[in-house]
Amino acid sequence: MDIKELLKIYTEDKRTLALLNLLESPQPIKVHLKGLVGSSEAFVATVIHQKINTTQLFVLNDKEEAAYFFNNLENLSGDVDVLFFPSSYVKPYQLGDLDNANVLLRAEVLNRVSKSERGLAIVSYPEALNEKVVTKRNLVKNTIELRVGEQVSIDFITDYLMEYDFDRVDFVTEAGQFAVRGGIVDVYSFANELPYRVEFFGDEVDSIRSFEPGSQLSVQQLNHVTLIPNVQSKLLKE
Repeated sequence: MDIKELLKIYTEDKRTLALLNLLESPQPIKVHLKGLVGSSEAFVATVIHQKINTTQLFVLNDKEEAAYFFNNLENLSGDVDVLFFPSSYVKPYQLGDLDNANVLLRAEVLNRVSKSERGLAIVSYPEALNEKVVTKRNLVKNTIELRVGEQVSIDFITDYLMEYDFDRVDFVTEAGQFAVRGGIVDVYSFANELPYRVEFFGDEVDSIRSFEPGSQLSVQQLNHVTLIPNVQSKLLKE
């Protein structure tokens, strides 16, 4: 029996159907589930996510449980709308010791919540949710979008990146870095797991693509991208 058959069994189960009816009620309702063991929680959550088109937040006890649940949910649904929202810090609440990879994940989730019209499944844990986040207004204010064919100068992009504490390097390897070589700007935004390579023809954006920082090989051609600075660092300054 494969995963699709198992999901079908959960989807058609009368208890799952009753749960879906309760969750789709216009009135706020508190539901307690019991008897779920192992990966059965993830199966039920996957069915809920697929059937109810609203953003759902799944809160687990700690980071390890949340990561395990997230992996199950991601594997079962095969959906890009399943996101992980971690804590920013390498160690809990040590404000000067940020984990850049986790800051990137948090910024990506905030950006998706701000813009997505589809329901998302967000997995987190209390330590991560206890951190303050920038408001939607400030997130939009500190975000810049680049589109192919748009008129914008390399100097403007460089000034923007410097103003928002991006580090200028020879080759980008992690979020928060950028490099300029002639008419090419490489930038590792906090809104995407891969950096972008933006090629200019004069003051016009000629092409945009994502690439692997290790091999420098292109991954995907893009029409527009969103550049987001380190929102956690900006929040700490504020």
